[in-house]
Parts: sequence; structure tokens; C-alpha cells
Amino acid sequence: MLEKACGAPPGSATELRKIGQLLAVYVTDPHHHYRFPTWQFLSDGRPIPQFAEILGILRELGPYLDKNGRTTGWGEVEWFLAPHVLLEDRPPSDLLPHNPQAVLDAALVEYTQE
Repeated sequence: MLEKACGAPPGSATELRKIGQLLAVYVTDPHHHYRFPTWQFLSDGRPIPQFAEILGILRELGPYLDKNGRTTGWGEVEWFLAPHVLLEDRPPSDLLPHNPQAVLDAALVEYTQE
């Protein structure tokens, strides 16, 4: 279903998740599987162009990967859903469709501050 929504061939969402270009959260109830938050997609189902770069910053510089370089995705989802001071206290997920560059800039400022 998601692959169709993305406008991509079956299996593409899984591949994009595996290479870090889409965010999916791991759920275990009732079965083990991944869920893809809808706010990372444009209205036509394609991923937001800057999304992979934003996700890469969170994972490279943020605290979201375990010692083996894996994630369940839940930490990243929390970042996207929490109000962010650099985005006028709006959650990054709210701004993604309209101003993904602002979200990218907020991630860069937050995780490249010394």
C-alpha cells in the first residue's frame, strides 16, 4: 500500500528505509512490521525531497542510533513531532510539506552547535 502511495514499485519503501531515505517505526503488535509516518510524503505520495538529508543529520549527529547503528525509528519520530524552538514552537512534521528547508536548517543548527 505504501509503495503505491509513494508512486514507486513494490518494495521501494522498504529499500528507501534500509538506505536511510525514509523513516519507518518498528512495531510488534500484533505482528512485527514497519509503519511509515505520512508527514514525510508530499500530497502525491513522493517523499519530501529534503527528508533524506534531514533524517541523515538526525542519525549521523543525533542520539538516535544504538551502538550497532540501528534504530527503531521512534526517537526520530519524537523529534519530528515535538515543538521546536527554532520553528516557532511548531513540530517539524507540521512544516515539512510547506517549508522543508526550515526543518533542515533547524536540524543543522541543533546538531552542529558546539
